Amino acid sequence: MDRKYITRLTLGQPFFITALFLFFLNELSSQFNKPFYIQFYLNDFLAPLILLCLTSFFISHIYKRIYYLSKAQLFFFFVYLSFVFEILLPQFSKLFTPDLFDVLVYALGTLTYYIFSLKK
Repeated sequence: MDRKYITRLTLGQPFFITALFLFFLNELSSQFNKPFYIQFYLNDFLAPLILLCLTSFFISHIYKRIYYLSKAQLFFFFVYLSFVFEILLPQFSKLFTPDLFDVLVYALGTLTYYIFSLKK
């Protein structure tokens, strides 16, 4: 399968482009006064969408065909992301704060990716 075709089908998805745009917009507008949930949880929602799209893109290039992540892989990603950012990293750095609401937002982001990735 052509690499340009794989790139267009994985990274050319409107939900990936929108998520990436909103992520950077939220990061760049940190000095503006935003609602609490947007300021602290929007990027936590968007990060799984972006990371899973990039993962699908790289795996698709390795297999030279469009690769769709399974439910088990998505669940592992969610558990791994939650463990690393909410349990492991707060143990080693004061920059990371454990927050159970982050785990819920990671789950919503992963579920949103799953729903959008069903539209093959």
